[in-house]
Amino acid sequence: MNKTPPPLPPNPNQESTEPQLFRTLTEILTKDTTPLESLTPHIQHLTQPLFLSLLSSKTLAQRPNTLLSFFKWAQSHLPPSLIKSPLPLLSLLPSLFQYHKHSDAKSLLVSFINSDHQHVLHSYIVNPSNWDPKKYGIKLSKPLFDTCISAYVESGKPHLAAQIFNKMKRLNVQPRLLTCNVLVNGLVRHPSSHSILLANKVFKDMTCVLGVKPNTSTINVLIYGCCLENKKGQVEQAFQFHNNMVENSFKPDVFTCNILLGGLCREGMLEKALKLFNTWISKGRTIDAVTYNTMISSLCKEGRFKDAFDLLSEMEEKKLGPDHYTFNIIHGALTDAGRLQEAEDFKSKMVEEGKVKDLRQSVVTTETSEGFDSSSIAYSEQINELCRKGKYKDAMHIFEETTQKANLSWALHNSIKREQFDIDSAAIEHRSDSNCWFAGNPPSEVGWVGFVQGP
Repeated sequence: MNKTPPPLPPNPNQESTEPQLFRTLTEILTKDTTPLESLTPHIQHLTQPLFLSLLSSKTLAQRPNTLLSFFKWAQSHLPPSLIKSPLPLLSLLPSLFQYHKHSDAKSLLVSFINSDHQHVLHSYIVNPSNWDPKKYGIKLSKPLFDTCISAYVESGKPHLAAQIFNKMKRLNVQPRLLTCNVLVNGLVRHPSSHSILLANKVFKDMTCVLGVKPNTSTINVLIYGCCLENKKGQVEQAFQFHNNMVENSFKPDVFTCNILLGGLCREGMLEKALKLFNTWISKGRTIDAVTYNTMISSLCKEGRFKDAFDLLSEMEEKKLGPDHYTFNIIHGALTDAGRLQEAEDFKSKMVEEGKVKDLRQSVVTTETSEGFDSSSIAYSEQINELCRKGKYKDAMHIFEETTQKANLSWALHNSIKREQFDIDSAAIEHRSDSNCWFAGNPPSEVGWVGFVQGP
């Protein structure tokens, strides 16, 4: 319905006083049939205080979709002086949080952060005394902290996210488990010499100071961080950290095993990897194609083709594969070893049996499969949380979105199959060092203990 806006009352000094203009703009925005283009004639009279008042209006706050559309319209229509400041975004976010539009809030934050080269938003959040948020009616809330941490990690700035986490710690505001996992993972994956140490510090603070109880994802990411470091003895520290966590009720899963196996194999500790592999199976624990691929790859690199073929047969018996990656490992290793006829025979056999069409098809590698990424953890835990609340349609929407964006990793596939995260009960009652969730230290501060003799 294309109606022109009603004429504003005449005023000797300006077209309208701000209260009158506020009422007019509010009326336009609360009419579902009125297009946003109706706001265009009023742009020249829109000041920053009036713009912020609209975004934080109690009336409009009940219409988060309208506010979101208005904000996006403003980004392309208002002068940069009004929209480039963090204040409009900070004024809009409470309405989005109130109506659980966290995905929209995060998307807006990521977009702003990517263009905020001077880190003005970060300064506003970490040092609010420099600008007095109360003056603008803005509250630095827990949802804001949580979402900003995830947004900074997604933008490739986990160290800035860690500073916001420290701000929460100083204010004794407990972050969500999801937030902590995304932050720890972002730090572990960041190419910086001190990022893993900082991840360990975040882990200690979240558990001992803020009372956030970690889950399997948290522990696996830290173990993976140990295995990533190219320092002698880091894999041993990963095993010790694992044992520490088992003593505090951590239950390792197949991904824990795969991470540890990958770490051992990368450091050339094949015999220890085989011992772990056999012990894991003897205890009846779950393994998958990645587990077998990791071992087959290492055996092939050592020229132990008989053992590799034995695992290949075992893998087939358990209906865990093999996949194209498995075949490419063996075929490539035979070729590299100069055993060309065996490689060709192996390829022909696989093709004849209909198991593969082309041994050089693109596949996800074991190296990739062992890893984590922040979006995998974020999406997987969001899906679990939505499922527990019965919001299956929303969970499926996120699942389909991640599939379309090619961000769906093995961690997410596993997350959909299991329900072992417990975000809603992440907090523990006490928050002092003496009541720390785990008895011990993060992986950077521990030594070696044998894994396979553990529980």
